Amino acid sequence: MLLRRIHRLSFPLFLAGSVSAAALWDATNSKSAEQTRPDKEVHSTESTASEDTKPVAKTRSQPEDSSSKAAPTPRMVKGTVILTSTGEEAEYDIPSFDQPEVSSDAVIQEEDILDAPRPAVQNPAPTDSQRSIVTRIRKSALLDVAYPLADLPERPNLLLSWGDPFFGPGPISKGFEIPTGAIWNPQFFIFGTYSTALQTFDDGAVQTTEWVNALDLYGNLNLTPTERILIGFTPLDRNGSFTGYQWEPDDKGLDALNGNIETLFFEGRLTSLFPGLLDSSVDWNVDFSVGRQPLFYQDGILIDDNIDSIGITRTNLFWLGSSATTVTGLFGWDNIDRGTGVNEEDSGASLFGLLTQWNYNDLQVEFDVTFVDGGHTIGGDGTNISLGGNTRFGGWLNITGSINQSIASGEETAGSGTGTLLFAQFSTQPSHTVDNLYVNTFLGIDEFTSAARGANDGGPLGQAGILFAATGLGTFGPALNSSGQNTVGGAIGYQHFLGDVDQQLIGEIGGVTSLKGSSNTAVATGAEYELGFWQHFVLTLGASVTFQEELDTGYGLRSVITYSY
Repeated sequence: MLLRRIHRLSFPLFLAGSVSAAALWDATNSKSAEQTRPDKEVHSTESTASEDTKPVAKTRSQPEDSSSKAAPTPRMVKGTVILTSTGEEAEYDIPSFDQPEVSSDAVIQEEDILDAPRPAVQNPAPTDSQRSIVTRIRKSALLDVAYPLADLPERPNLLLSWGDPFFGPGPISKGFEIPTGAIWNPQFFIFGTYSTALQTFDDGAVQTTEWVNALDLYGNLNLTPTERILIGFTPLDRNGSFTGYQWEPDDKGLDALNGNIETLFFEGRLTSLFPGLLDSSVDWNVDFSVGRQPLFYQDGILIDDNIDSIGITRTNLFWLGSSATTVTGLFGWDNIDRGTGVNEEDSGASLFGLLTQWNYNDLQVEFDVTFVDGGHTIGGDGTNISLGGNTRFGGWLNITGSINQSIASGEETAGSGTGTLLFAQFSTQPSHTVDNLYVNTFLGIDEFTSAARGANDGGPLGQAGILFAATGLGTFGPALNSSGQNTVGGAIGYQHFLGDVDQQLIGEIGGVTSLKGSSNTAVATGAEYELGFWQHFVLTLGASVTFQEELDTGYGLRSVITYSY
């Protein structure tokens, strides 16, 4: 509930239209012009009016019938319909009018109009010289015939589940009522991922070659749609160490087996938990979460860690003209990791935070303030202030940026420094593709430090690209310095989707240089390929080369198979 995530899902939409014979007959026999369905227009082939002016054409009036008899039903004949955009043919029932006769040859003209349909107008009924029917079919039309979007595979079964089927059809169990008045309908299931990697990495000074494994195992107990308990274990890794085998720099086995609980929290909503006890006249839109939980703020620049904490979130606020404002108060008392890349737990540290999100028509703003009371392992008190936002410019350019300031209280340490980190992302989707072209830049002034960073999460610049991101698996490090301290740099990359979007290839080039001390400029290029197969598996292949001013050329090669269950 405290996580901020963005999901994109794109899929093809196929629509088709048909000619309504009854509509054509009613139009010819109408005494006055009536508006047809907004998604279809009937035009004569000799009409020269432009689409922009759209003159209203009156229908040809029929002679008054003093007997007020109903108009005769037209005789229907089979006509060949030609789609001019594709040349395909189809058969439709076309009315054969006594006056005038309509040719059985009809033409359907398609038009790419993606905006909302505009009201249609009627042209005069066809004459002898106007012998073809041109019908515009707007792709936004709702049709009477259903066309399947795609043949989707069946959802794979969960490893273990109990209660109502997970997103399955059928009746829902009644559940039971607890003393607070809430109706609980428990549902439990197990999910997670297993990853195994064979990789080698050379940072220019030390080469590491290893086979490492990671297992993320979660048990989720849903009580209501808003209340749940989540417990998670990572039995194959602990504090940045992983289980497997290492050939370089030392030939040895790697053992990080453990039974530690990595995640355990309860989250819920007051109005759902106490529906019969709260005063209905008071707005109780308050969510909460308590326990060891993942926290991710300012795209991971401010906080990216699993912390023993409690968060209380107030939703449905409308401050400063926003359409929605969310305010979260956060207190963390244990399991706080700190650092700038090599992150370690600062035992005894506490974290306090006020985290806000503001939504406007074309802009989302985040303003966060945190204070860390340093522990006795790393130490150092520090305050962090971050302002970030994202928007879409001109309908084609996505922009995300943030200003992050850390202020050390007293002497600076590895976990608390004074500095500024400016970060910006620009991305766009090239025409006629589902790909992503992006440019990321940053400027680090002095010794910026995050409020909290997990042991496997690397430096604060992980969002700058695959050359800066930590893999979170073994000792395979980023190709470029991701600390954000006294550096300036960036990356440009292209994400290309292959096939039915079950494959992707990312190519990237980036660089970073120091602003203080000895010049330590580095330029790198890298690529990453991912393939999803058999519903549960993902194959990842990655490679990078780094050219460094003061060190030897570095490189990295890795292959990972991930199984999701």
